[in-house]
Amino acid sequence: MAVFHDEVEIEDFKYDKDNEEFLYPCPCGDEFVITLEDLQNGEDVATCPSCSLIVKVIYEDEDLIRYTDRVDNSSTPTIKQFVVFRITKMTNPEDFLKMQINMKRSQEDYADFMSDLSSWEKTIKAKDHSLKIAQHPSDKPIPPVRRVKKQKLEPTEKIVETPKPKIKSYDYRAWDKYDVDAEVEKVDREIRQLSTSKDSSDEDDDEESQIRHKRSLALFYKDQGNREFKSNRLNDCIRSYTLGIESDPTNALLYSNRAMAYLSKEMYKEAESDCTLSIEIDPSYTKSFLRRATARFESGDLTAASEDFSTVLKMESNNKQAQKFLSKINKIKESASSIATPSNVVLPIKKKQKDVSKRPLRRIPIEVSSKKTENCIESLNDAERVNALSSAVSTEPLQLTEPRKLRPTSLPSMPSNEIEFMSQFNRLKAFPDLLFQYLKLIPPKSLPSLISVSLFDASFILTVADVIHNFFIAAKQPAFEILFHIAKVPRFSMIAMFFSGEEKSKLKNIILSIGELENQNSFDVNNLLKKYNC
Repeated sequence: MAVFHDEVEIEDFKYDKDNEEFLYPCPCGDEFVITLEDLQNGEDVATCPSCSLIVKVIYEDEDLIRYTDRVDNSSTPTIKQFVVFRITKMTNPEDFLKMQINMKRSQEDYADFMSDLSSWEKTIKAKDHSLKIAQHPSDKPIPPVRRVKKQKLEPTEKIVETPKPKIKSYDYRAWDKYDVDAEVEKVDREIRQLSTSKDSSDEDDDEESQIRHKRSLALFYKDQGNREFKSNRLNDCIRSYTLGIESDPTNALLYSNRAMAYLSKEMYKEAESDCTLSIEIDPSYTKSFLRRATARFESGDLTAASEDFSTVLKMESNNKQAQKFLSKINKIKESASSIATPSNVVLPIKKKQKDVSKRPLRRIPIEVSSKKTENCIESLNDAERVNALSSAVSTEPLQLTEPRKLRPTSLPSMPSNEIEFMSQFNRLKAFPDLLFQYLKLIPPKSLPSLISVSLFDASFILTVADVIHNFFIAAKQPAFEILFHIAKVPRFSMIAMFFSGEEKSKLKNIILSIGELENQNSFDVNNLLKKYNC
């Protein structure tokens, strides 16, 4: 099967009148060639005499008329000219006779169809007339039905609105102009008009219809929020879920879905509270326990997270996500207990989140006096003890030092999911040499599946670029595939649009350096530069 380099319309070719050839530039520097005679014979492949590339020519038969001697090149072919052109191509006389026979048959079939249609119409009219006579044998007016209240209907003008074209997912400018509030108000107005047009005589029926209306409205907002979440419009989907909760507070799915949106925005406390409300409404909903456990895990409450994962395993014993997270929590606890705490480090006191101060922690160096000094002070009287203690106290101001993160004792293993990878990546960001060793363990092809789309941002890309610049290039390690596969992550093109000029120049230098180091093709290097908007 031939592989075409490209598909080109015949209008894009350059026509040579002298040689009756169509020419199109080839990447090798020569030109693709196909003759007018080949096109008239049904050929559609243009070849290059200097290389093996071929292109497919897209054309219709009527496109070739303008290039024949019979018709002026500047004029558009008429129907008559097209018919003449088609008839002249019929070299066999039998084809012309067959065409005349088919036209005659089609005319006869059309005449038969119209006669059948007229006879059927006459039959239907006769039956309709007989039925009307049978139902109303006399011309006397029929009395109206009793106990029917006549309602005066006010004439209303029907406003026919033309449907708006759907916005495509990749059209970011159209989504920026999309007014969500106006659309929601429009839907609310339509629903209110529908609800006010229905009058019910029974109060119970009114309450039931109102409840059904609110539930249907909540389902509408839920579906709208799901569509917005798939489009990664987190603020809009949170708003839709909130409106759905206001319509039907007993719907556990709305709380759980809003918790998922909060998780994507790293708002773990809000996600945990929504999951708790969802569990109170429906204790059998497994996803609420999973999402609350994830929120607690990301906020650092490993004990509560393990309890939720254990509850999930009781409900679904084969839940792989809960099993992986429980094993990970156990490994974290074991590694934390095995690390020896230095004697000169003061560990923070574990408190609840609401009791923790918002001020940043600082390390204060403390000098402990020797035992001899303590014995001397104890042997003095009260006055001498006060003088000795006052002279021992330093009047210099305390120097506060920045808190340092503890360096991991061992390198993490190969991650199995995106949550594990992102947590390990954030933990190793402070230690670029360990992050360099960690990225070497991961195959570049698996990066698009391991990188969490909700946590993927420009800082992640720049951190990887710094590690490549400082360690991969210095150690002459391959890193081109890492940047290539990171560009395959969803939302990458949108993030690359907002790189600053300094960041673009930095990324450009790194890509050119690793391309030269690994002897990459210039086409691949330029393609990667375009993806990173450099």
